[in-house]
Amino acid sequence: MLMRYTLRLLTVQQFQRAAALICACEAIRIERKDLGEAPISLGLYVGGDATPNRVSKALEALDLEHDGQKPKSTPRQLLECPVCGSRLDADCYERAPDDAGIDIRCPNEVCATGGKPLPVMTVDDFIYNAPPSLLIGTIDKFAQLPRRNDIRALFGLDGGLRPGLIVQDELHLISGPLGSIAGLYETVVDLLCTDDGIRPKVIGSTATIGQARRQVRALFDRPVLQFPPSGFEAADSFFAVRDKDGPDRLYVGLCSAGRSPKFALQAAAAALLQGIGHLVNVGADPALADPFWTAVLYFNSLRELGGAHVLLQDDIPRQIAFLASRLGGGARVLETDAIELSSRVSSRDLPDFLAQLGNPLTDGSDPFEPEPRDAVLASNMISVGVDVSRLGLMLVNGQPKSTAEYIQASSRVGRGIDGLVMTLYNFGRPRDVSHFEHFLTYHGALYRSVEATSVTPWAPRARDKALHAVIVAAVRHLSHGMDGDEDAVDFDAKAEDVRLLIAAIRQRADTASEGIEAEAAAEDIDAIVEEWAWRGAGARAAGTDLLYWKRPAPFGKTRPYLMTSAEEGGQPGTLAWITPNSMREVEPSTAFVLKSISRRP
Repeated sequence: MLMRYTLRLLTVQQFQRAAALICACEAIRIERKDLGEAPISLGLYVGGDATPNRVSKALEALDLEHDGQKPKSTPRQLLECPVCGSRLDADCYERAPDDAGIDIRCPNEVCATGGKPLPVMTVDDFIYNAPPSLLIGTIDKFAQLPRRNDIRALFGLDGGLRPGLIVQDELHLISGPLGSIAGLYETVVDLLCTDDGIRPKVIGSTATIGQARRQVRALFDRPVLQFPPSGFEAADSFFAVRDKDGPDRLYVGLCSAGRSPKFALQAAAAALLQGIGHLVNVGADPALADPFWTAVLYFNSLRELGGAHVLLQDDIPRQIAFLASRLGGGARVLETDAIELSSRVSSRDLPDFLAQLGNPLTDGSDPFEPEPRDAVLASNMISVGVDVSRLGLMLVNGQPKSTAEYIQASSRVGRGIDGLVMTLYNFGRPRDVSHFEHFLTYHGALYRSVEATSVTPWAPRARDKALHAVIVAAVRHLSHGMDGDEDAVDFDAKAEDVRLLIAAIRQRADTASEGIEAEAAAEDIDAIVEEWAWRGAGARAAGTDLLYWKRPAPFGKTRPYLMTSAEEGGQPGTLAWITPNSMREVEPSTAFVLKSISRRP
């Protein structure tokens, strides 16, 4: 089973949750003894910035962890035992006796694991050697399909079962450039998972989507069955009933005309922070005040988020002191540093930050109990899957770019508890003013305004970017004798299995684009196949190799390769196809030199 996400924060957090499920399933398998001998395991399949992909890098990072250092990338992604909740320090991670993996053992002697290693893997090499029952990863990782042959193990191509279920969470994020490239690679993923003509089942999960039929057809080339279906009444879909008495989320709009956006931001943030602090000082129950103690400040750009760091150190504490003097109480003292959840944060720090956000507000009777954080500065990273049940207060600085993002971001607070979302509008932006003027109407039917996503995987520029990668990956992994690094030279366009694969890709281009790009895509496919065959014939005639990907060559020699990336030597005009290493790469970087020219008077 493959479970894919789009952002590393969501992937790591869902991996921690899934570990508890997998450990429970493995315990049941061992207890019953009639569910087979294969262990039920979990794998984390993400980029090298989060966890090392190679064994040597993983062991080096583990040694640094044991020495008390914090490497940028580490296999230590579980911070708590998924069975008993005990803390998993660096000493709980150790090399397996046969170097077949990294054993994670719970230090709690009474834990139900009984001191046995947890069925969890976080390093690519170990995942390839023993593919897990459930693989959780980012969608970007599958851009490695054309360049690696060890990835074949994940699809059972050399023995074993092929994935029969693919779960794509946060489907609304598979749109725009990422969705278009992902839709192309989905062609080869579908082919690799198909067993005896039976395609895998695909489940897309999202709460905010428009025109799902068109998006699903473009991405997965399948009809859509929406679940749960619509009922007779909007408040009752048979599977879900609107709750009118339980906890709710209150939206408040604020637009301060005549003041600068920064002044309005620091004034609103200070009022929210000092307001709950004042209630606690006058005797409010900490359990009731806890959801509103940590303020989540949401920003639409990293530039605005960076400016908020300065406000939290200077303007906001000054405003808090002013409000405290007006209220007649003590001023709330803020931490010097706030948690930041954005792309600037190292993957190494994300698990710790998420754990700190779970620290509740207490009465202070236990001096060793961790304190809750005061503020969180977040970009759209928080809008995807962050589930901290105690958060109930958010300040949104400016109307987000899309309604789907607004719904997803604001729903991070008030999850099962009462929540307050204050949206601060910039009076200098006409779009913000329009949303403020229609605040009640807009929020009264919020889901009606969700925009349709744009996914065009077979558009000309998307084909230019990655169509050759799809063809190479399909031929390399599904054509007999073509999976080795040096087998690219043996490409035969007339081989039966190659012709079947090319026909399947052409058919996918026709149906997924609903016939719009069928003819143009077919011409590009034929051109790619013809060029590959021409290069292979030329290499065989010259007695040289033709590699799939650039590899180190002996000193003084060159080795032709079929694909390369802009970072690994691909230059305009070379024969090698420049291939993305990630589905998020739009265009390669352009190198330039700035020369200073002196002008004589």
